[in-house]
Amino acid sequence: MLVAEPAGAFRDYGEVGREGQEGLEAPPAPGYTWPVGRFLFWGFKSSDEVLGNALGALERGVMELAWSRPEITVRDACAALGSAVAYTTVMTTMDRLYKKRLLTRRKVGRAFVYAAAASRSEMEGAVAAELVDSLLARDSGPLPILSSLVDAVSERDRALLEELERLVREKRRELDRTRQP
Repeated sequence: MLVAEPAGAFRDYGEVGREGQEGLEAPPAPGYTWPVGRFLFWGFKSSDEVLGNALGALERGVMELAWSRPEITVRDACAALGSAVAYTTVMTTMDRLYKKRLLTRRKVGRAFVYAAAASRSEMEGAVAAELVDSLLARDSGPLPILSSLVDAVSERDRALLEELERLVREKRRELDRTRQP
């Protein structure tokens, strides 16, 4: 069952009733009044959720290990993950993460030593940047997203709003320096 929500957002509830099922929320009751100025988009995810959902459970576990230390071998990962996962499964998973460019590797003897290609915050930042780029490229132009960003930041924390102002000033100075001959 698709339920229309404010501003054209939709959520597919499948066959879920009002009481819901584990992990799913039930649609609002008929006659529910939406709060003015705030809409709930159930399909939107944080950059952490996007990154987490793009990887399988074992891939996420291996990335957690890679982020927690400078380098890791397949044997180290197996020991940290426990005996429930076969060595060859971990080896294949780490090779896939290397091919996805999430891990780097170098050969030491007959084995590879892996490292995270970027920190967790750098990866989350890349996901967030991609999301913002896609929102700014829409036909409606950049103003709605910029306005929403300022509103969200100001609602959360005044110091964060001041930090956003500082970043804007810093970026303007940087752009001015690159434009000057």
